[in-house]
Amino acid sequence: MQTFYQRIEGIVGTVRDKLSDDATKDNLVYEIAETVTSDEPNQKKTIVRMVAKPYREYHTKFDEILSAVGDYFDLFKNNTNKLEDLWL
Repeated sequence: MQTFYQRIEGIVGTVRDKLSDDATKDNLVYEIAETVTSDEPNQKKTIVRMVAKPYREYHTKFDEILSAVGDYFDLFKNNTNKLEDLWL
């Protein structure tokens, strides 16, 4: 059963990475670096967050990515029997 979970996690990870790469390539996200105070006194650390640009300005590119997400879900749905075979 662990192998099944590893395969599914691998597939989902690949999809996530591809979508993230596409969003970065299309300049739909950008990084913000924030300096925050640590739990330790006088210690600060920098946290980098990814922020999406406004949908309204980039709706065509966002829609393409959302369509790709739908395609990946369809791929899972259409191959449910194969996934069940992996499970068993």
